[in-house]
Amino acid sequence: SNHGWVNDPTSAVNLQLNELIEHIATFALNYKIKYNEDNKLIAQIDEYLDDTFMLFSSYGINTQDLQKWRKSGNRLFRCFVNATRANPVSLSC
Repeated sequence: SNHGWVNDPTSAVNLQLNELIEHIATFALNYKIKYNEDNKLIAQIDEYLDDTFMLFSSYGINTQDLQKWRKSGNRLFRCFVNATRANPVSLSC
């Protein structure tokens, strides 16, 4: 069945998710200002946040929307992996 499921954008969980998205978006904006040369990662963060907001702010979530969101997340993860490989961060405190 390809009916999807019903979502309540006004539920406490979704409101918390929106707060988290706003927090991440604020962090991403600060990152953009500081590291504006990292365009690919910044663009992928923006796309993932937009996809997350669009997915969980609607009343119906279908398989296609969910798959788009998951692919966006996978692309973002790969960007982080590639950025880490290119610029390894010291793990010492």
